Amino acid sequence: MTTLSAECTGPRHERRVLLAVLRQPAGPQGGSPCHRLDPADALTGAGPVGQLGRPFHPRHDVTVERAREALRRLDRSGEAISFLQVARAASVSRAWLYRDPQMRAEIERLRSAQRDTRAVTRVPAAQRASAESLQQRIDATHEEIRRLKDENRVLREQVARLFGERRVHGASDRT
Repeated sequence: MTTLSAECTGPRHERRVLLAVLRQPAGPQGGSPCHRLDPADALTGAGPVGQLGRPFHPRHDVTVERAREALRRLDRSGEAISFLQVARAASVSRAWLYRDPQMRAEIERLRSAQRDTRAVTRVPAAQRASAESLQQRIDATHEEIRRLKDENRVLREQVARLFGERRVHGASDRT
């Protein structure tokens, strides 16, 4: 493990150090104390360059969470999901959304899912009913209702007649 002097800090310096470590020849280390690093430290995550795989600013985590929350809100509300909508809702740039591979993949996944859902529910123009066609269906339905009401009235009368006959015949059988 190596030690760093006070001037050897910060994300930019970490990048320079990593590049220097990867470029230095094998063998005894030379140069400034900042560059006396073990290349294994850079690969294993130990030492000052170990955090290079993570974003350098703590704001990044906050921004990612804000974008994810905006994406969840848009998805729950059923609004159209696009890079522009997510960027506006999360107060981030569209370029950032496109650059972040996880956010980009999630937006594209949700957007394609929305397209699939909308494609299923949309009826092509050629198959949509015209106003005349709908009116004819309404008229036919009203006629069917009228016919069924008449049929119900006739059946009720028959049932009443049969009950009346049964009462009359039932009363004469008892006497």
